[in-house]
Amino acid sequence: MDGNTLGVFGWTENGNLKELYEKFDIGLSRKLKIALNICRGITFLHGCHILHH
Repeated sequence: MDGNTLGVFGWTENGNLKELYEKFDIGLSRKLKIALNICRGITFLHGCHILHH
């Protein structure tokens, strides 16, 4: 990066993760896999000096 700050905002068709869980019957095992993948993604971003809020 060139030292500039950039904001990126996502949009999802089914709303946020909480709304998705309320809308669909998602088992605990699948929820844990989703949470693990989110953690992996955030860890990757932090390794690239990209912050997530």
